[in-house]
Amino acid sequence: MLTVGLLVLLLMWPFFGFLDALVLGLIAGVFEAVPYLGPLLSAVPALFFALAEGGATPLLVLLVYLGVQLLENNVISPLIMARSMKLHPVAVIFSMLLCVEVFGVLGVLVTAPMVAVAEILHDELYRKRFLPTVTDADLQLLARKALREKQSVGK
Repeated sequence: MLTVGLLVLLLMWPFFGFLDALVLGLIAGVFEAVPYLGPLLSAVPALFFALAEGGATPLLVLLVYLGVQLLENNVISPLIMARSMKLHPVAVIFSMLLCVEVFGVLGVLVTAPMVAVAEILHDELYRKRFLPTVTDADLQLLARKALREKQSVGK
């Protein structure tokens, strides 16, 4: 919510000035808590301001709001979910893309928890049974060799 509010504030500032952009940023940040309708409702006041400005401003404002929502839904949310659940961001993004194709929009809501459950099952069942002597350091070394990375000096 904070990220969307700040993005809207910064991107609307050139169009409407600081105070109006601040209000639009606060509205966008608060309405971000409302699923699906929140982003649409937050764009309405900005579009009214843009219509009062005239010219190509309404189209630019609409493009800015679409861009902010695309960035938030495809980059920012997966990164925040990955960090809070201690998952790799690429795993979350990939699983979101996979789940939206397989399960639809509702599948995206359960994507991050499903990835976390899969990781726990892998660590607790598979690794303990089939790789009991392999440590995390061994896996790191194998990954570095596979990616042809140099080992850091401190390790």
